[in-house]
Amino acid sequence: MARRTGEQQSRGERCAICEARRQQATVEIFQFSDEVDTYIFKIDTAKKIVADGRAPQQVSQEMLRAFAGMNEFDLDHMLHVDLSRPGIFTRRFGAPILLDGTHRAIRCFAKQKQFYAFELSYEESVECLLQERKSE
Repeated sequence: MARRTGEQQSRGERCAICEARRQQATVEIFQFSDEVDTYIFKIDTAKKIVADGRAPQQVSQEMLRAFAGMNEFDLDHMLHVDLSRPGIFTRRFGAPILLDGTHRAIRCFAKQKQFYAFELSYEESVECLLQERKSE
């Protein structure tokens, strides 16, 4: 993980994640792996689904702590994310999985600010599933 090297970076102008998202052919995905299975979700599909007018939910500090423990994040990117944008999560076997908004969630947790996220139903999360690898 790179460290910030200049003031420009804090605004996302040299952030590797932001640079990648500016590319035309970029598809944003989220990969979740547990001890046996791997799931890859297409985030653009999730964003379209939650644009249906539903309200985001408040995410508890306990859930934010869990997200921070299970997701990788980049400190440089975390410093300039828009905390007003809700994340997107779903559940697997009852446990929440944050598909979009990891950096926003962790920054809210660190600053003790409220974080909001849209919840996808199981059926909606299946619509976003790009690939599923299950162990036999």
